[in-house]
Amino acid sequence: MSNNYQNRNTNQKKKTLLDDNKLKLYAPKLDGGTGSPSFSVSKFDNNIHFVVYTNLPNDKERGKIDARFDMIQTMGVLTKFNELIRSEKPGTVVLKYLDHTFFNRKRSDEVRHLSSLIFEKEDSGKIYVAITARDRPQIKFYFATNKHAALAKRDRTEFTEAEDSQFQASGWCALMKRLIPSILVDDFTMTGQDHYKARKEKREQSGGQYNNNSQSQSSSGGEEFNDVIPY
Repeated sequence: MSNNYQNRNTNQKKKTLLDDNKLKLYAPKLDGGTGSPSFSVSKFDNNIHFVVYTNLPNDKERGKIDARFDMIQTMGVLTKFNELIRSEKPGTVVLKYLDHTFFNRKRSDEVRHLSSLIFEKEDSGKIYVAITARDRPQIKFYFATNKHAALAKRDRTEFTEAEDSQFQASGWCALMKRLIPSILVDDFTMTGQDHYKARKEKREQSGGQYNNNSQSQSSSGGEEFNDVIPY
């Protein structure tokens, strides 16, 4: 998945249920921040973006840290996360986001490690998600029920923070494993070579001659690249 292709299609992002604020996670406001950092999930083309906004006024990339994965990688990491939630032992699941970077409109020869999506169950039993990147704030987003709900046992005693965190993480993971495939099916986006082939077939069916110089998903066009290599 090319950063170039994404940059040229930013204005085409379509809102889905994943963009509902109720599905976001929040962390305490950072020193100097203008608001609470947020963690969210969204769909772009046929890929899933895990996104953190730090809400720090002078932070890089306007406070955005993200990790972008295709549908198979996304379902794989959610499956591993579900196993972690059910495990009685602490542990960590890490999925690294690798992609080419651009500098002065030139693409790096090799993919680079841009960020990491992390799910962790701490020794205490509490569970959090984070996205880490070089020289960026490291923020833990803990799974916990909000002020409108409180788990209670049969004897009416409340669940511990660990039990509450595992309950909320289970619900979030189960929802994502059902919601993401549904959105991908309902909002399939034709991209790359599929789009190129469809244009060619349409021209041939209409009796027109296909021109190899016609617009395609080339990596040389579109908006300006960011001269700063993101990590």
